[in-house]
Amino acid sequence: MDLNKKKYTVVRIDNYDELMPYAGYTEWCIVFSDVAMEYYLQGGKRLFVLIRSDMPRVHRAKGEGYPKDDYGLSLIAMIVDKDGSFECTSRWNSFEEPPQLLTRDELISMLNKDDYEKIFGKV
Repeated sequence: MDLNKKKYTVVRIDNYDELMPYAGYTEWCIVFSDVAMEYYLQGGKRLFVLIRSDMPRVHRAKGEGYPKDDYGLSLIAMIVDKDGSFECTSRWNSFEEPPQLLTRDELISMLNKDDYEKIFGKV
């Protein structure tokens, strides 16, 4: 999949209620309860959701490159630590995917400069 051809919106999630609009689209552990979300964000970590413009219309079907396929990359959760390290998971939230689903270079190719800086600060 050519990551450069898709448009993402980056949303910072500061509380559980802000996460709820995405709960029906994924099975991330953080959507199960506010306690689960707090657990994953311990130590001042921040949560971002990357929403691809076509996300609501993408059908749930394993494709080429799973879990980094069309469905998996249509909605991404990112947890970012204070030092800039991060973990992300696909919409699949599969045990088969590594905690580091995307590399920093892949994120750079997916996001515009403003969205990248929204997550990691000024470059």
